[in-house]
Amino acid sequence: MGTQLELGVASTLSELEMEANAILNSGWWNSSGYNYNNISNRCKWDGIVCNNGGSITRISLRGFGVGGIIPPEIGNLSKLTYLDLSGNSLQGVIPPSIGKLRHLVKLNISCNLIQGTIPPEIGDLSKLIYLDLSENSLKGVIPPSIGKLSQLVKLDISDNLIQKTIPPEIGNLSKATHLYLFYNFLEGDIPPSIANLSQLMILDISTNFIQGSIPHELGFLKNLKKINLSGNKIKGTIPLSIESLEKLTTIDLSNNLISGEIPPRLGYLPNLESLDLKFNNLGGKIPKSLSVLNTSTSKFIYLDISYNYLKGPIPYEAKELDWRKRVNIIKGVAHALSYLHHDCTPPIVHRDISSSNILLNSEWQPSVSDFGTARLLEHDSSNLTLVAGTYGYIAPELAYTVVMNEKCDVYSFGVVALETLVGSHPQEILSSLQSAVAHGITLCEVLDKRLEPPTTTVLLDIIDVAIMAFACLNSNPQYRPSMKCVSQGFRTRFSSLNLPLHKISLHQLMSQELFTLGTSSK
Repeated sequence: MGTQLELGVASTLSELEMEANAILNSGWWNSSGYNYNNISNRCKWDGIVCNNGGSITRISLRGFGVGGIIPPEIGNLSKLTYLDLSGNSLQGVIPPSIGKLRHLVKLNISCNLIQGTIPPEIGDLSKLIYLDLSENSLKGVIPPSIGKLSQLVKLDISDNLIQKTIPPEIGNLSKATHLYLFYNFLEGDIPPSIANLSQLMILDISTNFIQGSIPHELGFLKNLKKINLSGNKIKGTIPLSIESLEKLTTIDLSNNLISGEIPPRLGYLPNLESLDLKFNNLGGKIPKSLSVLNTSTSKFIYLDISYNYLKGPIPYEAKELDWRKRVNIIKGVAHALSYLHHDCTPPIVHRDISSSNILLNSEWQPSVSDFGTARLLEHDSSNLTLVAGTYGYIAPELAYTVVMNEKCDVYSFGVVALETLVGSHPQEILSSLQSAVAHGITLCEVLDKRLEPPTTTVLLDIIDVAIMAFACLNSNPQYRPSMKCVSQGFRTRFSSLNLPLHKISLHQLMSQELFTLGTSSK
């Protein structure tokens, strides 16, 4: 019995000695500017936690200023469950001996200068739940052995130099909730085996060289909340199966080669907040379900479909966008802003009304898009905020105040309305509004010359729009009309006008003198 006990103690001491050699050879603590001479006190060193038997179970040196390499002796830390070396300056490779850490639950080596490949032995870490190798210079492939990590919840290999295809074994990570493979050189198809990741909530394979089509198997990922496949070479259409993913909040398929039409049912996903489809080959109509506001739920969807063959954003070829269409677009935008400001509780201020954020469908009906800077207007708070918006559309008072209110949107609407009539941004007109120069400028001079002169019927509507636009551009926000007044005002129009177009001045429009020169009707 005594002999067996002595052998057991000797064995234990041998393991502890190997652990001591492992951390001593790492040089991590010495490189941090500390003097750790007494190896027997290693359990008291910064970042080290030991169990009752003296074996190291945790090493946490996140942002510790560690240099050097990960020594092969790391495999001797047989009781290690937690290893975080992120945010340092480690170089060299990940040693294959890391596969010996069979009790390891978390491994984070992100944000270092690690090179080489991901060793296949990493698949031997059968208890691993968290694996983060991001922001290094790892090359080679994703080893198929990674599919052996059946307990893995988070896998992050992003921002490396990983090549070749995504191995089908990735589908064996049945407990994974987060999968980050973005910023690499991955190519080929997205494997259909991804359908097995039934717990997946976030999938990001953006900025690679992925080809093929979006697999319909994505529709099996019922827990998926965010999907980002942007910046690849994906072709084909948007699979209808995505419409069944009711937990989705974010879809980014931008910067690909996707064709076909936008599935209308995407707009009915109950939790969708952002849909980015820009820079593709999409065609057809913008589904009505993807109008900016889902009126049944008062929920907004950030929608970006620019640089496709779809209708939107403005402006279009001038002759195609005739006077009647332009007037209707301006009125439609006014009605939308009136809804945001006066029919939503609390009111919503968009803060970035510009021509690039007005989308048109195939019937030239406008929708206000891009609610990334929108804010709720709380009347019982100061509503202080940072300045937001597009240069040239921002209300002038925001140069000296940071108080958010709906009159900022009113001013921006005025710029968009005037821009739609002029055919380009009205910077010179805006600069002259407060000077005597405005007295000598006529409406005829500033209207888009690429169109034929408006007929008498539409001219009355143009004058109505111009009057409203200039009222919204008042330098004093207190004197600007509300969007409700603007919206309702478009239901009142001139029945006749005893003044030729070439004599109507901007000054008359600004002062609303034309109301005395003609009669109005409702």
